[in-house]
Amino acid sequence: KTCLERRYYLSSATLTAQQFAHAVRAHWHVEIRLHWVMDVVFHDDLMRLRTQNGPANMATVRHISLNLIRSIND
Repeated sequence: KTCLERRYYLSSATLTAQQFAHAVRAHWHVEIRLHWVMDVVFHDDLMRLRTQNGPANMATVRHISLNLIRSIND
């Protein structure tokens, strides 16, 4: 069975279909890579902080930690 999905994007750039597809895939590659690392290293999906400022604070701490780890390895 074949299905069709439409997605709409806003952009000020004038791109060909191939350039646009490459830009979208590059963006999602970065997003998926970040979320995979956050889940595998920090078990982000298992976090139980759900109230007040806890989730935002811990997300900031995890991102800082990830950036420090990456800077050491570079």
